[in-house]
Amino acid sequence: MFDSPPVDREGLRRWIADRYADVPFIDGGALASWLADRSRPAPVLVDVRSPKERGVSMLPGAIGANDGAAAAAALATLDPAVPIVVYCAGGLRSAKAARVLIAAGHGDVHNLEGGIFAWANQDRPLECEGRATRYVHPSDDKWGALLARDRHAWTPTPA
Repeated sequence: MFDSPPVDREGLRRWIADRYADVPFIDGGALASWLADRSRPAPVLVDVRSPKERGVSMLPGAIGANDGAAAAAALATLDPAVPIVVYCAGGLRSAKAARVLIAAGHGDVHNLEGGIFAWANQDRPLECEGRATRYVHPSDDKWGALLARDRHAWTPTPA
């Protein structure tokens, strides 16, 4: 039986939590507090979405490392002692990437719960080429349903 993730915020959160129980999650509020706390070392933010998605927006200061050899090379350069927060659109691709980082010996890795969609829906900061933006690439028609319509960088076509 094929087990595909549900396309609703709570259903997806539970689905990922069940299948990636070994991956610590961090919600947007906790990450925002961490980033604002100058007494703690800031985490490296790793965006594992595609270059096309990252071209619309990223969390400020994030590095891009989507699937493939380039991602593996970029992630291999990260200091295992530095905290890392991985994110994607909704949390599934980043859960997979976080698991890979943990298996590679990174001790302080978190997956951003709900991904950049939840972050944007909570009106948290985003940037594109160093400038503030409010828009996010909605990934596709199906997954874009998790992103507030006024945050879509483009309007998906009907299926």
